[in-house]
Amino acid sequence: MRILLVEDDASSALLSRSVVERAGFAVDVATTTQAGLPCAMVTDYDVIVLDLGLPDGNRLTIVPSLRRRGRAIPVPARPGPTERASPVPAAP
Repeated sequence: MRILLVEDDASSALLSRSVVERAGFAVDVATTTQAGLPCAMVTDYDVIVLDLGLPDGNRLTIVPSLRRRGRAIPVPARPGPTERASPVPAAP
């Protein structure tokens, strides 16, 4: 399984990547939605995990961009270290 983690906090990205790789998954990390979107267009990820508090967008901006380009990759959102999880509307 290949995962794209979009996380702007270097410590969180390093820890998340380490944990997921130890579980046997391949992980690519992007620090912004602007960097993550091109990755998602050229690599067949099984899932994209997005931080909810990215400086240049969030799940509500990247998912429509992916769908317009024909990419149906699951995109759950995850809270950052100081955020609380909240429901995120399903993508159309």
